[in-house]
Amino acid sequence: MACGLATGFVMLFIMRMMIGVGEAGIGPASHGIIGASFPRDQLAKPLALQGMGMQIGGAGGIAAAGAILSAGAAGAFTGLPWVGDLAPWRLAFIFIGLPGLVALVLIPLIHDSKAGSQPLAADTVRPVSVIPFLRANPRLAGLVLLAAGTSAMGFGSISAWSPEILQRIYLMEPAQAGAAFGGVVLSAAILSQAVYSVTTDWFARRGALDAPIRVGLLPIILSLPVAFFTYRAADAGAFLAWQFALLCCVVPCGGLANTCVQQIAPPELRSRLSAIMILIISILGFGLGPALSGWLSEYVFGEQQLRTAVSIVLIGGMTITLLMLLVVQRPLRDYTAAREERSA
Repeated sequence: MACGLATGFVMLFIMRMMIGVGEAGIGPASHGIIGASFPRDQLAKPLALQGMGMQIGGAGGIAAAGAILSAGAAGAFTGLPWVGDLAPWRLAFIFIGLPGLVALVLIPLIHDSKAGSQPLAADTVRPVSVIPFLRANPRLAGLVLLAAGTSAMGFGSISAWSPEILQRIYLMEPAQAGAAFGGVVLSAAILSQAVYSVTTDWFARRGALDAPIRVGLLPIILSLPVAFFTYRAADAGAFLAWQFALLCCVVPCGGLANTCVQQIAPPELRSRLSAIMILIISILGFGLGPALSGWLSEYVFGEQQLRTAVSIVLIGGMTITLLMLLVVQRPLRDYTAAREERSA
């Protein structure tokens, strides 16, 4: 909301930075709470629901911003007390920030659940470092965390470059491309995460200690041929249809990573391991992935071959992810079995 009242670039920059600082804690904290509140065979669904909420909220925020800007340009807010004289872009910041105040009311309602692993009593909490855990489980933790990053390279490249492909290759208008791609992302994310999470918990309840990976291998394998056909579509309609199928294969990787991290993390390290995972996803998935696609397009294949560049990064990232998950599948089963045996 303070962004809407910024008096200059420096204040706007600082306020935007503070938004990022605040949002950075949401993922690790909420993952830690979910991990402490649900047993292993019920983890996938609440983690997927949390992911859907962030995606729906993000899409809703973009749609609301567009509506506020249009209404403001038409004079819909003229005469309102305190805000009637503000520019539409300022109103968009303020109005979209208002619902966030609801969180202040909801936070006191969060409490420790007894449904899953028991929360640690205050007098039994001991400081635990994440480094010894990573050293003790380098193959398991390392591959799970890296697989989260390499799989996100595909989603990051899709998100960054698909609207540009729709405009550059299929000659769609920017607003039309954004709306069409946004609808595809939202529908594919909700459908694929729902199916993945329900199926994963179903296998976990029936004794599959590697359920997150076992269920996730199929969409990852399917993503390879689907990506090949997606970036060879003849027109925008076919591209969006294939894009929907591709996203249904790629998006579950996020749920896979979240569930595996919470499954292997000791109670004291749930949020810290989640934070490390999100950092790796940010660097590889939303930093390296889109940048590498752009570099290949500009310096190797040519700007008109952007689809080829994106498909190579996506297929490469998903192939590496597949190989790492195949390697880590057995260690995940062994680690989970030993941990449950100790707690029995």
